[in-house]
Amino acid sequence: MNQVPIGIFCDFDGTISKSDLITSIANEFAGQTGRAIVDRVQRRELSIKSGVEAIFHSIPSSRLPDIIDYTRSLTVIRDGFDELVQGCISRGWMFAVVSGGLDVFVDPVVEPYRDSIKVFCNHLDDTGEHLAIRWMVECDAACDGGCGLCKPSVLRQFRSQIQAEVVIGDGVTDLKAAAEADYVFARDRLRRACDEQGISYWPFKSLSEIIPILDREVQNQSDL
Repeated sequence: MNQVPIGIFCDFDGTISKSDLITSIANEFAGQTGRAIVDRVQRRELSIKSGVEAIFHSIPSSRLPDIIDYTRSLTVIRDGFDELVQGCISRGWMFAVVSGGLDVFVDPVVEPYRDSIKVFCNHLDDTGEHLAIRWMVECDAACDGGCGLCKPSVLRQFRSQIQAEVVIGDGVTDLKAAAEADYVFARDRLRRACDEQGISYWPFKSLSEIIPILDREVQNQSDL
């Protein structure tokens, strides 16, 4: 089987989007309850799946149009995103958005690239009295559970198809995937968690920094 040299698995909230939109929704629409749940998830006292479910279960489904408008007004794309995606396409690398976030704010951003990239995120369901999350990638047998959308499970789906796995992220939701990846680009809470766990990474501010580093790594590997 021919393999793609690089497979990039990139977080959305706080990484592609400058704002952590789940946290922002919790603060804006779930009040003190939402803020308390976010704090517990970030301290790793509560699983991501349980925390996100609890946040949205506290919000009436009638607020969905307000949430969509709010996230659209709040979404600011990090510098270098288009450059990163186009760089992957031109090199024949796989690029996947792997997000514990929601289709209502991920889909509008990735729509221009849909034919060229892979997208994994969760669905926000408003058919009941309160909002519910439909988890699109459950934890597989190799994961200890609680992820919500399980990022390491996504990595394992493609492991036979790529030569090197790259994880880009900013938070604790990216830590399990980072622990399994060949290369990690980290900022904010993921950077601190990698330091605690002894996981090597490159820090970044702009997504435009990533392709040049990977080009050097690919060249170094080919020279061995």
